[in-house]
Amino acid sequence: MEIKEVEVYRLHMKLKEPFETSFGSVHMRPVVLLRVRDKSG
Repeated sequence: MEIKEVEVYRLHMKLKEPFETSFGSVHMRPVVLLRVRDKSG
């Protein structure tokens, strides 16, 4: 397989319910999505 293109999407997703840590309340999480395309599409 020969990779033709890679797209990277950085998102922040809201959690269903926040949770508490020693650093504070967490409401969002970072997410990375990748789209990888080969020669055939």
